[in-house]
Amino acid sequence: MNILHIAPINFSKHSGLSTVIPNIIENQNITEGINSSLLLSRPVSEELINESKEKYKFKIYDYTNLKKIDKSSNSIHWNEIDLAVIHSTYIPMHLKAVKYLTKADIPYILVPHGAMTYGMLSHKKWKKKIGNILFFNKVVRKASAIQFLSKEEKERTKEYSKYTFIVENGMDISSFTKENFNSTGLKFTSISRLEWNVKGLDRQLELVNSNQSIMRTNKCKMLICGPDENNTVSKMKQFIKEKNLEDIVTISGPIYDDKKKDILLDTDVFVLLSRAEGQPMGVLEALSMGIPCLVSPGSNLAEDTQKYNFGWETDDSIEDMSDKLLEIIDQPEQLKVKSKNARNFINTEHSWEKITKDSLNYYKIILDKYIGG
Repeated sequence: MNILHIAPINFSKHSGLSTVIPNIIENQNITEGINSSLLLSRPVSEELINESKEKYKFKIYDYTNLKKIDKSSNSIHWNEIDLAVIHSTYIPMHLKAVKYLTKADIPYILVPHGAMTYGMLSHKKWKKKIGNILFFNKVVRKASAIQFLSKEEKERTKEYSKYTFIVENGMDISSFTKENFNSTGLKFTSISRLEWNVKGLDRQLELVNSNQSIMRTNKCKMLICGPDENNTVSKMKQFIKEKNLEDIVTISGPIYDDKKKDILLDTDVFVLLSRAEGQPMGVLEALSMGIPCLVSPGSNLAEDTQKYNFGWETDDSIEDMSDKLLEIIDQPEQLKVKSKNARNFINTEHSWEKITKDSLNYYKIILDKYIGG
């Protein structure tokens, strides 16, 4: 089976898509008879593409191949492609890809990565309404199937008369494990894009503000790391200063590699209070290292949190978030148990072997349906 993944990635270390999609392709290519490749749907420098070609052992086609998709100079052998997988939504160039795939009679799967949930659609609402009219509705309508990353993502997405299936993101079990947890002076850490509304940083800071007395008494700290988006860092600093939280909350820029590993291993609880996600790679990475997590419904890990008991899932109210925070502070002995459960969850539900097998099985079902009419 020849599979072409079409994605707007730039191989950035702080991008979830740039992390997971190359791993999907590499793991699919381990399977005999599978040839997966990548077509970039956004411009990326030639230098970065060449570096990525050395790092990954699969074909990477640059953005120009999408711009000239119907030209003879295109370097993709379209007649050999059995199935396309389009990652992400509201990418105008994806409509061009869809038009060509339809014309060439190549079925495709749409993977929205959380972008079709009600929470994400309410963000930049009017821009997305225009996008729906201009191109997005056509991208959905012509898809052979929609892949969701979790049951929660599917439930929070408008129903379409499409074949749908769920395959999660994969995650390798880390060779590094959190061994020791603090009983006082707990360290809470967030690592994500610093986006005020979607990533829930407004309510994360309000959570600290509402509980600053008990956090201060118990010497708790909150570290928030990631690249700035939409001037969020400025808003955060202003809030922290106004509420006198400088002794509790620290903001850092993006962290990678050994520095990221060291910070995670120094963390007692990973925090993500997003309003909307596909399936957050930051949380999965923390869980793979045995770090319990405090997550919101928008993280799309609610059911798993309860089933595997690897952390605390809140509702969207500051009151419930506060209750969970106080439980963590009052009962630090839970951390060891939840740590073991976290690694078990990743090993059971998110191994690349399982994820690859599941995805390829669904691909075959979709191809059979398409060929069978």
